[in-house]
Amino acid sequence: MIVLRVPFKRGFFITERSVKFLFNMGTLEAATERMNIDLWQMGDVSSYDLTLAILYEGYRSANKERRRRDKYTFHHAVYWMEHISKGESQKFTKAMTELMGTFEKKKTR
Repeated sequence: MIVLRVPFKRGFFITERSVKFLFNMGTLEAATERMNIDLWQMGDVSSYDLTLAILYEGYRSANKERRRRDKYTFHHAVYWMEHISKGESQKFTKAMTELMGTFEKKKTR
């Protein structure tokens, strides 16, 4: 589980809050289901759309593991993607790279 500080808009101000995310194979499968594609079709879709779906499903996976209800919607995830800080973006990219590496290892077996 990874904690990212994601932005939230309050009037004219943008604040950051810590939100927990979980990136695993279940997250990847849920993201592809959200986009109505199969796992092997991931290269055919926009990388932005896929990344956005993985970010939101990572949030939902963390909530499922902790047995909590979703507090934020997909619209929040769109805002997170657009306004995330550079440092948090690098943490997210690292988690995505590890997830895709795990996917590639399982795919080649």
